[in-house]
Amino acid sequence: MLVFAPQALVQYAAALHRRLPGSLESRTRLPDARWRRLPPEQLEQVIDLLDASSFVSAPLPLRKGEGRIYVVSDRQRFNRADAVFLQQLAAQVFPTIENIELLDRLATDAAFRERQKIARDLHDTTIQPYIGLRHGISALRQSLQSDHPASAELDKLLDMTTQVIGDMRQFARSVRQGAAQTDAELLVALRRQAQQLRQFYDIEITIQAAAGFTISDRLAAEVFQIVNEGMHNIRKHTRARSGQVSLSNADGQLRIRIENDAPEGPVTPFLPGSIAERTAALGGTIAVERAAPGVTAVCVAIPV
Repeated sequence: MLVFAPQALVQYAAALHRRLPGSLESRTRLPDARWRRLPPEQLEQVIDLLDASSFVSAPLPLRKGEGRIYVVSDRQRFNRADAVFLQQLAAQVFPTIENIELLDRLATDAAFRERQKIARDLHDTTIQPYIGLRHGISALRQSLQSDHPASAELDKLLDMTTQVIGDMRQFARSVRQGAAQTDAELLVALRRQAQQLRQFYDIEITIQAAAGFTISDRLAAEVFQIVNEGMHNIRKHTRARSGQVSLSNADGQLRIRIENDAPEGPVTPFLPGSIAERTAALGGTIAVERAAPGVTAVCVAIPV
């Protein structure tokens, strides 16, 4: 297809009828030169390959190497002005496309590095403490006789920590690999955490995601930490027996709502410190609301 001079414009239109051979147009032009007639026999192979009655061709500026763009038609007769327009279009558009592709590759590489960092942080700040806890429980369990009253409870704690470690390792792998279903992985991990609270502390917390909820792998690990901290705050700082976590996308924001009943009555104004710090680091906002009598809600909004 590169049968023409690198900078040449080419315009070809077949004869309108075999009895009108003079209507055939076949021209080429080099920079700073006039259009000149191009012998049709020089185009035979290109015409046969394109299988079109008319075409225009222009040099294609590429970051690496040289190229040529062709526009073909069986219905429209292209003229010299079309060839000039194609040249101008190629000169303006294709460098922009290449820049976009370059930026996309840079963004992809940056996202990959960010996923690796998030996975490492998740391992260091969440998984490692659970591993230490499991070792401590295991050592305590081994120091007791099998018929000790606390043995059964310690066995349950060992099972719980082992399951949580496995779940979080799977979640960290999904983040590291950039799994396509990051939102589904997040919901599964959060529901398993809620299940642990129900089994061991008799606190019923439901995890809900609005229709069409999506989340990037960059935010998934942070949201996991925020929601997990919120659920454990319900356990540690309230006498609530139920709660709800809602996740949604609205107005260019990821919204998290963590609410619980408040059987102890009106609560003293507070702001959960670690959740507030994570939210601020992501450029988001946090507020604590009295959603209804006997209900307290922590509301987080993170720009996406």
